[in-house]
Amino acid sequence: MKRIIVIILVCISALSCSEVLEMPEDGRLTLQEIFNDFTLTKGYVNKCFSYLPGGGVVNDYAMNYNGTLLSSYSDEGHDVRDVLPGNVQNWYMGSVTASAFSMPDYWSRYYEGIRACNTFLYEIENASFLLNRPTYAVEAKLWKAYVHALRAFYFLQIIKRYGPAPIVKEPLEINFDYSTINRSSFSDCVNAILADCEKAKNYGLPWKIGSATETNYGLMSLAVVYAIESQSALYAASPKWNIGSENEQMEKWKWAAEISGRALNECISNGYELFAQPPTNDIAGSSCSAYQTYFLSKMDISRLIDKETIYESKTHLAIWRDAGLPVSTHTIRSGSCPTQELVDAFEMIDGIPPFEMDDDGCVNYDGISPRINLESGYDPQNPYLNRDPRMQAMIYYNGSLLDFLNPNSGLEIFEGGNCEL
Repeated sequence: MKRIIVIILVCISALSCSEVLEMPEDGRLTLQEIFNDFTLTKGYVNKCFSYLPGGGVVNDYAMNYNGTLLSSYSDEGHDVRDVLPGNVQNWYMGSVTASAFSMPDYWSRYYEGIRACNTFLYEIENASFLLNRPTYAVEAKLWKAYVHALRAFYFLQIIKRYGPAPIVKEPLEINFDYSTINRSSFSDCVNAILADCEKAKNYGLPWKIGSATETNYGLMSLAVVYAIESQSALYAASPKWNIGSENEQMEKWKWAAEISGRALNECISNGYELFAQPPTNDIAGSSCSAYQTYFLSKMDISRLIDKETIYESKTHLAIWRDAGLPVSTHTIRSGSCPTQELVDAFEMIDGIPPFEMDDDGCVNYDGISPRINLESGYDPQNPYLNRDPRMQAMIYYNGSLLDFLNPNSGLEIFEGGNCEL
């Protein structure tokens, strides 16, 4: 249970977020001029961060397309705008074509991020400001740690969506012949990610990103690096990419288990643990569990209370204000709503599925109704009783005890769920 990884950073200067940084031919700035200046170089680090998913339901590149949550393009949700001409209606009506529908271009976005990281790591080695002020070397070392972690993150986003991809770790000229680059094996891609993670550790990436008085949301930490390592290894060991003899496949799984086990142990040893803060009256009703409270709370960046969240954006995501509820004074539109199939997929509190499952591990429907698992204790008259607490935290249902629609509660729902690593 980790929050979706998103980021919004304030650039040091107007130049730090501009593409002019890599266009010296326009007469404004050259890379040499940038890396001769401490402040401009720090701004370029912000540029490397800028390719991470953005914050907010409507503007988050990783969560939605044209204002519709990506879950509504799957069997998890349904968007009420299916009655309006556009991408949503094309999707539901089966009218998708190359010209009538397109999803975000993650390939270009994340390779642009990799290119920025490559440029920084190449140029920082000869940055003249380091010679003029040796004390800047300490901060430059931390920048290297951040950028290696970012490059590992960006490349993981590519291979998890597209499979094996070209490994590019050097800044390439604008007129470079990209036809000369081939895709690497999936194993080599994962090894490249792990190598960047090791460098981030060696350059001194910290465990904590701030104190109670600081607002350093969105920065890299060692916990993020360990999460990247674990997920990369598990992808490599999955049946899709784990090829070879039975013994070779088993060895790959052992290798992935060792990496994930080490990541878990390191996080636990450094104070990470499941969220256990009991609810308070100003956050939610007395019936709210610690799990639900976690979803209703903003990350505690000092990690005095919230010791579970690995990464969170600077801006919270008040998701229920934009999607999932009928139109009211708190919402503009109903937006994306969960499907009944998603609700049926949640198990009982003891882990037993409430409905019979088919051979693929999906709920077995008899016509339009699922077949009840008589051993589960599921009561069709009380369908939300004794269900997985994740359902209570993620699904707003009839009889829900959360009072976030009370205008006097001051409560906002923060987006949680799967970690976008």
